[in-house]
Amino acid sequence: MALAAGAIALVAAIAIGIWVMTSSPDYDSASVRKGDGYTDLVHAGRIQAVAFSADGRTLAAGVDLSGVRIWRLDDLEREPSLLNDGSGTDVAFHPTEPMLATVSGGVTLRRLDDLETLVTLPEDFGVNQGIDFSADGTLLAGAGVQTVGVWRMNGTVAELLASRKGMENGRSSVALSPDGQWLATSSNKGIVDVWMTSALDQEPRMLGNTSITTWDVAISRDSRLIAAATDAGLYVWESIDAEPRVLSQDATWSVEFSPDGQTMAAGDRAGVVTLWRLSDMTPVSKLDLGYRADCLAFSPDGHTLAAGSSQGTVRLWTLR
Repeated sequence: MALAAGAIALVAAIAIGIWVMTSSPDYDSASVRKGDGYTDLVHAGRIQAVAFSADGRTLAAGVDLSGVRIWRLDDLEREPSLLNDGSGTDVAFHPTEPMLATVSGGVTLRRLDDLETLVTLPEDFGVNQGIDFSADGTLLAGAGVQTVGVWRMNGTVAELLASRKGMENGRSSVALSPDGQWLATSSNKGIVDVWMTSALDQEPRMLGNTSITTWDVAISRDSRLIAAATDAGLYVWESIDAEPRVLSQDATWSVEFSPDGQTMAAGDRAGVVTLWRLSDMTPVSKLDLGYRADCLAFSPDGHTLAAGSSQGTVRLWTLR
């Protein structure tokens, strides 16, 4: 469903705050709090990543220092599943198989129905920040503070295709182009690096200004646009040879493209999530999260937007 200007409406808002059980009694259960038009499950821990499964029925959230929580969206009252394996830095669902990839020190792929471990990438490889699948699920990209790597997926076997280690500038986010031909990584020095997936040993094409920090990077579904959420605002490149368009100068922490390629969501430090119409780069709606929006994800049908906050809340908006 297209999200045209004037046709985007906030039908319902459900806020889900996620915390992970630890030995502390403060984390033993999720507490439900209802507000005007939304529901919160409030807990401790910054939400670092959110993702929907390919069928849209499952939501996963990575929680700082606490692991990963997994909800069945048709039964939110049921206690979410827990992966208590350290800090949930990033999460990603395989686009065609019932598998969940998580980052917590290293990368682990699990079967979705019982969360049994299928593949574990070596922790000493250094992928400890971000992960992303290609649209067909044949490639998995991962980024660490000084590392970027790409694996070819063959069922439950992950074969290293290319890698680069010993880099500077601290990668914190990675996005694979849908066709898997190239990827982009963000940096804490304000650079977006663009790489060919088969040639990570070569120098990347660098976009951006080294005086700012880039928190998140995203690639549109048609591979035409690269967006970067930075301390200096929201940047969009329509070509790696062109200057970026600065859509906002508000400090931006997260960015995501809708599956239909018509909308981009960006979350800022003040807790406002803005929806942008891509045809003319116009803001068409603003949604209030209340706290810094650290991560975003659209459901596969594009009808739901999830935003994770710095104060431990994931909010789901239904769009039409």
